This record gives sequence, C-alpha cells and structure tokens, in this order.
Amino acid sequence: MANTEGDKIAVPHIKIERLKRGMTQAFVALVIHMKPQRMVAIENGRRELTLAEGLQLAALFQVQPAELLGTVSLTADELAFIRDQGKQSLLHQRTRTMRAEIYPHASRVISPDISRDIL
Repeated sequence: MANTEGDKIAVPHIKIERLKRGMTQAFVALVIHMKPQRMVAIENGRRELTLAEGLQLAALFQVQPAELLGTVSLTADELAFIRDQGKQSLLHQRTRTMRAEIYPHASRVISPDISRDIL
C-alpha cells in the first residue's frame, strides 16, 4: 500500500544527520559528553538543544549549525532508507579501516613516475 501525505512524520534534522552517518544516539552522546537520555529527548523534541551542544553536533556531523534546526516530513519508508544508507556507509568505513590495519601497505599510492618508486 502506498504512503499518503498523512503517513508522513516530522523528523528532526539532527536525527537525519545522525542516521546518515550510521551513528547511534549513545555514540553521539558519548562524543559530545552528554547523557544518552538527553540525546533521545532532544531528538524527540522534549528538550531544547543548547548552543554549545548544537555547535558540537555541527562539528561532529561536519555541517553548519543551522542545518541541524527544524524538521523534515518523511514517510516511514524514507526514514528507513536513510537509516539503511547510514548503516551501509558505516559498514563501508569499518571495512576500509580493518583492511588498512590488516594490509597497511595496500593503501600506498604509487606515483605516476614509476622509476622514482623503483630507485
């Protein structure tokens, strides 16, 4: 059954940015020195974000602070898609990190002038 406009929910931009990066609320709270319950309350609209928290989140997510304000209307399917993309991105990052740890020389870039690398 297709979603209708009534099926849309208001999702805070903070949550979208977190999900896009595959981060959990607990992880974000730990990084910015906040209780996990506070992060949950902020995302659920029960608590206001302080300026300091907003700046820390913006730095963590590498966005402008204003991008974290407000909400966007999404269907449950759209939100699930964003969550899945974040998980895939996180899995890709972890795989690259593990590969770099196992094969530290594999990431070495060979210069176009191969003779310089040989000599």
